[in-house]
Amino acid sequence: MSIALARSALYAQAVADAVGNPFEFGNPSPAEVNAYLHSSEALRITDDTQMATFGMEALILSAPSKFQDIREQLPSAYLRWYQTQRSRQPTADETGLLAEETMYRVEAPGNTCLDALEALRDGREVNNDSKGCGCIMRLLPFALMHSRMPLDSLQSIAAYSGAITHRHVEVQEAVSVYMTAAMEMIQHRALLTIPDELRSAKHITDFGTGWTALSCVQMAMWAVYHAETFDELLTLSICHEGDSDSVAAVAGSLWGLTRGGWESYARRLEQQPAIERLLGRWGGSFAMM
Repeated sequence: MSIALARSALYAQAVADAVGNPFEFGNPSPAEVNAYLHSSEALRITDDTQMATFGMEALILSAPSKFQDIREQLPSAYLRWYQTQRSRQPTADETGLLAEETMYRVEAPGNTCLDALEALRDGREVNNDSKGCGCIMRLLPFALMHSRMPLDSLQSIAAYSGAITHRHVEVQEAVSVYMTAAMEMIQHRALLTIPDELRSAKHITDFGTGWTALSCVQMAMWAVYHAETFDELLTLSICHEGDSDSVAAVAGSLWGLTRGGWESYARRLEQQPAIERLLGRWGGSFAMM
């Protein structure tokens, strides 16, 4: 398992997510996105990358058991993320990501995730029919496990992750589409399974606005397929009237599995120190296995 791959994909997602953040409820022009991208403003990740990092932490914590208890670790991990959205700052005795003050930023988290995790915290049944993209933007950690588990096991765990908060049947299809695309990027350095309608679509919004899981994945794949540079990936995935930061985050996670271009922007991430510490733990945990 390559720490370089994990670093590239996580940073590409984080940067894309953070650049898309201020445009989530707008319809920006490429010029507006480029101006923000090349400014000196600090970049802040949203719940998209926050939840992905807590998923990575769950895998780190389950590594000693060779991931046999990952299904127990994931709900706990997302509940730790939930805690950061309900507390202003960490307490002195917190460890891991809960000790990272910058992880307590609240950047318009999805209501479905919050409501589902509140129910889980309180011992109530998670009962919704949501197919929102909040179940998709956190799946990168499972793709990074490609050398540790067979694809069917990864698909199953990723589907379980999505179902913790989102219960619509379409979620499973969206998870499968994302995981298949990610594996193809890793193994073949290309998206091979591209439906004809994705190849021929003229605009990203031909697949919707990204608020639902399947729409978000399709829009992200379209952007990855058509972009020639990371900067272009950002404008393609952000410049629409839909869920700009989530589409960009998912597109960035796929892009970073094979390509760079994010490096000069990573230093502006407010959460870079926290991400670096997480990646250090990731590399240390799997190097010992």
